[in-house]
Amino acid sequence: MKIYIALLLAASALVAAAATPAGTQDDTPDWLRSAAAAKLPAYDGKTPAVVLLRASDVTVEETGRIVTVERFAVRVLSRAGASSAHAAKVYLRDTGKVRDLRAWVIPPSGEPRRLAKERYLDVGIGEDALYEDIRARVIDAEKDCDPGAVFGYESVVEEKSIFTQLDWEFDDRLPTRVSRFSLTLPAGWSARAVTMNHDPIKPVETNNTQTWELRDLPLFEDEPASPAYESVRPRLALSFFPATGASTNLGPSFARWEDVSRWLSELHDPQSSPDDAIAAKVRSLTAGATTPVEKIRVLADYVKGIRYVSIQTGLGRGGGYKPHPAALVFAKSYGDCKDKANLLRAMLKAAGIESFPVSIFSGDPLFVREDWPTPQQFNHCILAIRAPDGYDSDAVIDDRKLGRLIVFDPTDPYTPFGELPVHEQNSFALIVAGENGGIQRMPSARPDANSTTRKIEAVVEADGSLKGSLHEDLTGWTAVVQRAYRQRGEQEYRKRVETRVTYGIRNAAIENLKAADSPGDGRFQVDLQFSSRGFAQIMQGRLMVFRPSILQPVDPLPFTETKRSWPAVMNARSWRDTVRVQLPPGFDVDEMPDPSDLVTPFGTYQSRATVDGGVLTFTRTLVLKSMVVPVADYPALKAFSDRVGGEDQAPIVLAKK
Repeated sequence: MKIYIALLLAASALVAAAATPAGTQDDTPDWLRSAAAAKLPAYDGKTPAVVLLRASDVTVEETGRIVTVERFAVRVLSRAGASSAHAAKVYLRDTGKVRDLRAWVIPPSGEPRRLAKERYLDVGIGEDALYEDIRARVIDAEKDCDPGAVFGYESVVEEKSIFTQLDWEFDDRLPTRVSRFSLTLPAGWSARAVTMNHDPIKPVETNNTQTWELRDLPLFEDEPASPAYESVRPRLALSFFPATGASTNLGPSFARWEDVSRWLSELHDPQSSPDDAIAAKVRSLTAGATTPVEKIRVLADYVKGIRYVSIQTGLGRGGGYKPHPAALVFAKSYGDCKDKANLLRAMLKAAGIESFPVSIFSGDPLFVREDWPTPQQFNHCILAIRAPDGYDSDAVIDDRKLGRLIVFDPTDPYTPFGELPVHEQNSFALIVAGENGGIQRMPSARPDANSTTRKIEAVVEADGSLKGSLHEDLTGWTAVVQRAYRQRGEQEYRKRVETRVTYGIRNAAIENLKAADSPGDGRFQVDLQFSSRGFAQIMQGRLMVFRPSILQPVDPLPFTETKRSWPAVMNARSWRDTVRVQLPPGFDVDEMPDPSDLVTPFGTYQSRATVDGGVLTFTRTLVLKSMVVPVADYPALKAFSDRVGGEDQAPIVLAKK
């Protein structure tokens, strides 16, 4: 599985704690001196550091051994930028090693120096560093780098990869002056490159070496609802193929997604056989189930309760993709995502229900690209279960070869059967089913499936104080969020609810908070009472002004910036509010909000306010679609966001009789 920068930073933090003074050797390489001497353009105060050089030279040998030489240099511009002065070279201890890692610091004034060998550590990475095969050689120089300093390192890593595939990320959020990747193959070998998130880059070819280069990449700044940076950064995806008849120690080459499916099936299928103990447990669990759907639900709930533990071994031989035998996971009652999916597959098999592993990227629906067949694009494993006749939900897909399938994540403790976690929806995923497997777009829930329905009954007094009650009914991932928060404890959950209520009701206090969770049907309900001494504004001693919507939407549209650099990712959801407010005696309505009906490509908004018998009734409906809004369409999205915000804030004005 892919190793992320967060793991590397965690490893680097260990080095900082053990830091000793820098060495005094000056063997600074020419490439680092040259990078440090380059004249830089002016950067604003938001830029903490600038990468001067990011280069990787990969050589693939006839035997399949891969040697990677990396060179990196960064100039620190502020104290915050000093955290970029680190190196972490990951390797698998059973198939790789770090042959060399050297680092230097060039201070703003003074002589360059190499960091002493005592500064380097070899650390384990993972949930159980004692047993896992993932390790890293790390060095941290944050304390050595004042603003203006240059940090650089050179590394040599040797490995025997199970894949004939590589990828290269041209930058990592910081502005980057020069980013370069080269691949050297044996004579007669070939390579195919896919450029992601950038126009195609034509390589410079010299003998058996191809080189791709980008320059002057900008600083990445997060924006509301923007994709994860991994999904928009320039990347190079490479597949290389040995010459016909060549004998190597490399694993398979993948030209089609069916090739990836077949390879993963060979790893998964032998591990999913139920033993007698599993079969007996299935009979016990499903004894009261009268339909196939009831059987699936009870087995899914059981496996969801299996403890998640990840101990990765044999990664260099495919261990990161191969689940443990279902019988072992059942006996130990723990496993990682692929183990849990595999155990559920075995239990379903014992119940006579067919299912298939699904490789997916959990975290961003835009990350996986259809045009690069590889298992390396995925970081998670879930399950696709053959749907019984007549069953339907927002988690069902219709595969052209395999038919109707229910997609389920046995690792997610908060998302019930029949729903798919929001961070997995609308993503490309690989259904692992031999030659019948292939890439498939995951389902996306309808707005009504992710709903917030609220009813408020309240009274406004003549002094502007407010008292009332709130009933909230949540479904889909809006319910999942509340379910997850509540699992952290009642006290913390109460604080979160208070924050949400006071966001819409100034100076609010809540009491009698009650939450009811019904994961069987995916619902989560909240009831509470609230009060506020200064809710309505009294003006000129005779006017009372307040917002009839009372509460804001849970997550209002966050688009306030005038310009945008990245697409906006919107998840489907809906809000429906009904507010009934008893108006204070002695006041008449002077001004009312106008009715609103907004229909846009992004969603709809409707509101109505009426008064009858001294009672204000306000209704509001906001429906957002699941979509990725390109930068070119952002002005229209912002206009919709502004209109919704304005309508939500429209006041009612009461005047004393």
